[in-house]
Amino acid sequence: MADENLAKCLLIKKRKVLCENLFKSSRYRDLQSIDSRSKKRKRLLLALSAIILYNPPIDRRVWMLPRTDHWYSIVQKKLSDKEWYENFRVSRETFNYILSEISTEISHQDTKLRKAVPSAKRLAITLYYLGSTAEYRTVANLFGVSNAFVCLCVKEVSKSIFKKMKKRFLCLPKSDDLKNVMEMYKQRWGFPICAGAVDGTHIAIQAPAENHADYVNRKSYHSIVMQAVVDCQYLFRDVVIGWPGSVHDARVLSNSEFYRLGLK
Repeated sequence: MADENLAKCLLIKKRKVLCENLFKSSRYRDLQSIDSRSKKRKRLLLALSAIILYNPPIDRRVWMLPRTDHWYSIVQKKLSDKEWYENFRVSRETFNYILSEISTEISHQDTKLRKAVPSAKRLAITLYYLGSTAEYRTVANLFGVSNAFVCLCVKEVSKSIFKKMKKRFLCLPKSDDLKNVMEMYKQRWGFPICAGAVDGTHIAIQAPAENHADYVNRKSYHSIVMQAVVDCQYLFRDVVIGWPGSVHDARVLSNSEFYRLGLK
């Protein structure tokens, strides 16, 4: 600390001498005999000299905080299949399949400043966050990234999964698939001629800047409504999300594509 203070004092003293030499130069003396425009330059020169003298530049040795992803390294090598599933809510095979589908969408190029986070790590961050109640700070500490990166990563990966895989995995059963679902509902649960279970739930959000009263639900917090159709194997077949929390479930249902299909 003493060495740093001494270095700063020497730097200020050196700049003071340079400023004094500048003031004594012939160029500075000539400012006394020129027009008002040059006098403005003189005052500007004095102001800049004062700024340089009393505000030395900051020595930025580190531009990014050191972080570690030691936990994630252990997870990749030593976790059993059961422990992997408990942490990420999918098997290793499913994880690798999702990665193969969206890898090109979430990959980033390295820069001169630092290397990009691998796509496998981005997917792991997203699945861990979605499958747990951990906050951004906890996830960031486990994977050796920043809180802001976790937020951006979850949004980017979620959009990529939705874009690449929605049509194949989020669809209502048809033809033979529909018959199998109805038959299984009858055998397992005793419901004949049933193709799915429909229900709604509220997802808590921060109060929006506009029309925030519309998003207050019957439990007095801000939310958006999600309607989901689930088959006999607990697989999501249709999802409608985005209606304000004050909207009744019946209105969400009557305005959904799922409802319109039943009218045909």
